[in-house]
Amino acid sequence: MVDLKLLFHNFMKYGAIFGALISVTALGLFFFINPDDFGLGQILFIYLLFSTLPWFVGLYYITKVYRDKELGGYITMPEILQFSLFVGFFGGAIYVFGNLLFLQLVGSDFQIRFFNTLSLKVVSFLEFAKSKQSEIDAVILQFNTIKEQVAK
Repeated sequence: MVDLKLLFHNFMKYGAIFGALISVTALGLFFFINPDDFGLGQILFIYLLFSTLPWFVGLYYITKVYRDKELGGYITMPEILQFSLFVGFFGGAIYVFGNLLFLQLVGSDFQIRFFNTLSLKVVSFLEFAKSKQSEIDAVILQFNTIKEQVAK
């Protein structure tokens, strides 16, 4: 019989570690990356690297630590799936809360600066690709809509 109290405790403990891990890597975008220094493809690659890689590597490592420390080195596939989903959910909630708190208190201009730089790079790419002006105007309108929603 599975001890639900212990299982919930492990979800919370490892979820908090996972949430802290992905929050710290997301802060790397703010402190170490100036979007003005990179091209469009580089910005998108760096953003994906900092936003997705910690999820996969972190979940793998935390599941491995859970298997070794809590389960004596053996874990079944359904347990892996259950543990990963709950830890990912709880860690993601911590990440969202931490990100919102950080952006409200410290880095409120980061998202606006990021969207401004990204929109300029996308427009210059579309102009280089000889896109129609109506398509470029539609992309600019979409970026402005996103910036207005982020600025609220």
